[in-house]
Amino acid sequence: MLQHLKEVEGGCAGSVLITRTWTATDDCGNTATGQQIISLGDATPPVLVGVPEDATVECADIIDPSTVTAEDLCDDDVQVTYTEVVLDGPCEDSYTLIRTWVATDECGNSSWATRNLVVEDTTPPVLTGVPVDMTGECNDDGMPPPIANVTATDNCDADVTIVLTETYVDGPCEGTYVLTRMWTATDNCGNTATGSHTITALDGLPPALGAVPVDVTVECNESLPTPPAVFAEDLCSGDIEAIMTEETIPGICENSFQVIRTWTAIDPCGNSAALSQTITVTDSKAPVLGPVPKDVTLDCDGGDVPPAITVTATDNCDQDVDVTFTETEVPGTCAGAYTITRLWVATDNCGNTSSKVQHVYVGDEISPVIIGVPDDVTLECSTDDPPLPTVTAEDVCDPAVVLTLEETKVDGPCEGSYTLIRTWTATDACANTATASYSIQIGDQSAPIFVGTLPADMTLECDADVPAAAALTAEDNCDQDIDVLFDEVITPGNCPQSYTITRTWEAEDDCGNGTSYVQVILIEDATAPILEGIPADVTINLTLGQVVPKYPDGYHCH
Repeated sequence: MLQHLKEVEGGCAGSVLITRTWTATDDCGNTATGQQIISLGDATPPVLVGVPEDATVECADIIDPSTVTAEDLCDDDVQVTYTEVVLDGPCEDSYTLIRTWVATDECGNSSWATRNLVVEDTTPPVLTGVPVDMTGECNDDGMPPPIANVTATDNCDADVTIVLTETYVDGPCEGTYVLTRMWTATDNCGNTATGSHTITALDGLPPALGAVPVDVTVECNESLPTPPAVFAEDLCSGDIEAIMTEETIPGICENSFQVIRTWTAIDPCGNSAALSQTITVTDSKAPVLGPVPKDVTLDCDGGDVPPAITVTATDNCDQDVDVTFTETEVPGTCAGAYTITRLWVATDNCGNTSSKVQHVYVGDEISPVIIGVPDDVTLECSTDDPPLPTVTAEDVCDPAVVLTLEETKVDGPCEGSYTLIRTWTATDACANTATASYSIQIGDQSAPIFVGTLPADMTLECDADVPAAAALTAEDNCDQDIDVLFDEVITPGNCPQSYTITRTWEAEDDCGNGTSYVQVILIEDATAPILEGIPADVTINLTLGQVVPKYPDGYHCH
């Protein structure tokens, strides 16, 4: 058997065609052949690796194409190509991306894979700036508020359409309403978002009442004040009617009560306000009693006690005032003395009372009288204290009045002076007292007296001798040692030889009493000069050239 092997290279790298041929020859030369062809080459396509599965994503979540590779049994560097086809969807931001990867080896074997990426917009826009719902009074300045600046953002649509609608619904009463503002945002794919702002205007405030009078109190005899014109205003409904009701409440007495006036205003929404005035009618004035007798004092020796009188009273409201009378007797502080107290009390219907009292004093209410107390006296210190005078006391009721004497000595401002005060006190049996006193002022009231012959005033010629000052002494009724002070003053006259000498002697005792003596000596020049050597009279017939004789020599005066 003969075996033959033939190997031929293929059309691409790594491909070989092997042909095996077997020939058999028998002994007779008969042959037979058999052939085996072995094709060695790359007939297997590459395998793609990393192809993602189909997916559905939002338009804002599109991902980049994945990196896909290929593996091959023979080719170590398989080329992968990528293509992408866009299929429009039902709206602008909805479509399908068909991504295709193709791998081909060197022998032309290829394989492919696709990924369908469905892109859609199912997310609605987001509204921003929608105000929260609000409720306010119908008259508030901010009702309704201005339309808010509402905006919208979307994951895909950069210019979202916003539509505003307003719905106005009247409330249950005047001035009330519900205003609904609805913002609708729609993106390119018809996704919508809504936001609403509900503004509710209520009338929750009651009306305001004006000119309601304040509470007053009047006396029962005064007229009730006239009701004023009370007005009512409502913030939503304007002027409304105020209705007055009046209620009378009895008081604690016949002429005391209260009148309550109430003004009520109700607005169309049922809010109500009420204010009241209370007029209190009272009887606060007490009755006025008529005159009652003045108090009476009767001596202990008796006397008719005057009878009680009938007293009436008037009142501002009560026409029939009750007047009660009581009389009590209280013993006095001594035998036979007592006091009668008469009390008249007037009470009106409301319990206001007034009263008057008369006292009748019976007994010894009169103090004793002291007799014989002398007047105050002032004595010199050299005088003895005067003897006690005869002082007595008399009393209307007590024949034996107790009379006591008290002497008080008060020292004076200087030695030997003092004041003696004698005080008598008279007390009767009922302890009524009287006092009387007089004072004896002992002191030195007299000034000292100069003793002996006092120098007389004199006038002397200037050439005469001036006598020496005398030594004067003084005596006093109280002070035994009087000092005499001397002073001399010279006063110039109208020429050099003329002057005045003033001599003053002063004497003062211990109590400040003083005396003085003044001697004035006038020194003067009262003598005229004496002329000597005066010539005898002559008669001269003056002729031409003759002159009057001159004064003679030796002319002088002395």
